[in-house]
Amino acid sequence: MKTLQFNIPVIQGQSITVQEDISESFYPHLHRHQEAQLMWITKGKGVLLVDETLHPFKENDIFFIGEHQAHVFKSISEDKAGDAASSISIFFDPGGRLKQLFMLGEFQSLEQFLRQDSKGFKIPEVDFEVVSKRVMLLKQSEKIEKMMHFFYLLRTLSQISKKTDPLCPEYMESAVCTIGKNK
Repeated sequence: MKTLQFNIPVIQGQSITVQEDISESFYPHLHRHQEAQLMWITKGKGVLLVDETLHPFKENDIFFIGEHQAHVFKSISEDKAGDAASSISIFFDPGGRLKQLFMLGEFQSLEQFLRQDSKGFKIPEVDFEVVSKRVMLLKQSEKIEKMMHFFYLLRTLSQISKKTDPLCPEYMESAVCTIGKNK
């Protein structure tokens, strides 16, 4: 399957994009973008295809997708009315405007997290409440408060990532799709 390069719309003067999508189904094309993405499924169910690996998803699942990682969220339902989809995504480019911040000694653990977790992971259900609250705080904030909430969110994700498995343990260009663990 061919992967499309997708460009996330960037708001002038912003390093982090918060995007809420409400539609009949999720974006249907396998794609990648230079930004890392945290995606909270607020409505819908289906299968996430990420780097040749399948993972079921449902309402209130949250996934961290690494930068340049090929992925698509495919809606699955018994009837067309059940295909309704909504999500909140946080997009950021660790190699873009934020790169200089991640080079500061104080942010070394966050830089390591972003480098080591480039294969993404699913947020365990036990951590849903803390992550969803951080996402909502970030969504409702502006300017410096938004950046502060963003770094708190990254710190939380970094801690969670230590107890999760990557979405794609090994990237294999011609791998056969496998069913991911549902945590």
